[in-house]
Amino acid sequence: MRRGKEAGQKTWLKPSAWIVQPRNKAGPAAKKPANAVRYLLERGVAPAPVDRWGGTPLDDAIREHHHEVAEVLRAAGKGA
Repeated sequence: MRRGKEAGQKTWLKPSAWIVQPRNKAGPAAKKPANAVRYLLERGVAPAPVDRWGGTPLDDAIREHHHEVAEVLRAAGKGA
């Protein structure tokens, strides 16, 4: 028997493929979630999609106490 494998067992993925690592640790979301929201809004991402429960990103930000994100969305006039 080979080390680390059962007889006849195939390895489809290397263990290193299972690890998800950020590509850019200095990206817009690295410091504050509000920066990520600004980044996405600047690039034309839909600012106020309605989820299956009828909520918007502004609703979620308020409910989860992300005050700075809520302010960014309000300032952009989105999701109000």
